[in-house]
Amino acid sequence: MRILLAWELGGGLGHMSILVRVARRLRLREHDVLFAVKDVGTAHLLLDAEGFRYVQCPQTQGSAKRKKEPAGFADILAGAGFADSRVLSGLVRSWQNLFGLFGPDAVVIQYAPSALVAARLSGVPCLGLHTGFEAPPENEPFPCFRPWLGLTREKLLETERVVLGTINDIRKLHGSAGFSRLWQAMKCDSNLLATFPEFDHYQGRTGGRYIGSLFMNDDGVDIRWPDGGDFRAFVYVKPDSGTTLILKTLLERGASVVAFIPGHNGETKHVLRHARLRISSARIRLSSLLPDMDLSVTHANHGTLSALFLAGVPMVTIPTTIEQWMLSVCVKRLGIGMSCMRNKLPTEFPQAVERLCAETAFQEEAARRAALYAGYDQGHVLDRLVTTIERLPEWSRNTRDATSSEPPADEDRRTNRKGNGA
Repeated sequence: MRILLAWELGGGLGHMSILVRVARRLRLREHDVLFAVKDVGTAHLLLDAEGFRYVQCPQTQGSAKRKKEPAGFADILAGAGFADSRVLSGLVRSWQNLFGLFGPDAVVIQYAPSALVAARLSGVPCLGLHTGFEAPPENEPFPCFRPWLGLTREKLLETERVVLGTINDIRKLHGSAGFSRLWQAMKCDSNLLATFPEFDHYQGRTGGRYIGSLFMNDDGVDIRWPDGGDFRAFVYVKPDSGTTLILKTLLERGASVVAFIPGHNGETKHVLRHARLRISSARIRLSSLLPDMDLSVTHANHGTLSALFLAGVPMVTIPTTIEQWMLSVCVKRLGIGMSCMRNKLPTEFPQAVERLCAETAFQEEAARRAALYAGYDQGHVLDRLVTTIERLPEWSRNTRDATSSEPPADEDRRTNRKGNGA
């Protein structure tokens, strides 16, 4: 089979990390894999050494800057070309051209909404592999990311109607029927949530097919914990004005620290030269650090958060995006960590570290939650996922005219806390 792995929106390593895990397993089963990626720099970092092929995915260029932060997923779609029939038509045609060149038997969608639209128009079977955020629940309207804005249902529906109208315009041009609701237009042939229910960005979702998180924690350089210290803290943050404060606070509290700070220029390392501090700008093999880790500090990126969760490590999160903020809310709700706002780091971060060190409840709850997933096995999940992808073309052909939108029955298993699903 030929499998196209599509990533179109979002940033960082997380989206690609999910697809890399899938691609490795597909290649072991002798399938032909091609990545279509938003960021070829990230693809170069993760794919070149393994010999995977990749191309730049279709993208809009020169679009106007967003006037305000998105209140819901429809706003994200609108900012990605879904509010302009000309732009969306060009994106869809570009994806269709790529389908024609590669000839995929199936497309795996990871935050690639225009690829989804193109696949459904072209009759190419597509599987959505989502962390949660990229697949809002089947509600009208989609949930509001920023409830503090107090937006009415009608206000949220305004953007959804624009986006849905654009999608339906494109479908009409291709001789296909339109949809009555936006969530219908955003469904793949099969939709899987590569997360745990506890970390679904949309808490309270019903009917979600959770298979468990997919992340890379065995890749990167090996770094040992520095000797000494009262506890061991792992830090994974972007280099900015708060980085020095974070590291200095941990060191002053007596921590031995290993920090992954991608893109740092060495200045932080020079300013905070310390026997209990090790900093790397290259990815760190997280699996070797997890067994002895007492505390973590991250931006709440989904993959790293999942690895820490399974290891029972208490967390301090410093979200930089709305997705990370939503996950930080989950961390606080679960009682396994605390969250700090970036503009309040000088006061909030030292307090958060002090509480996580002094109050055993965080450690106890993190350990209890991790024990619930003691049987979780990414390898098993990936095997079942690849089987689902392999069966997707035949299942899609057999059900194209049916009303059912469920995947094959023997693949319809929800993730449970003692096992795995796919």
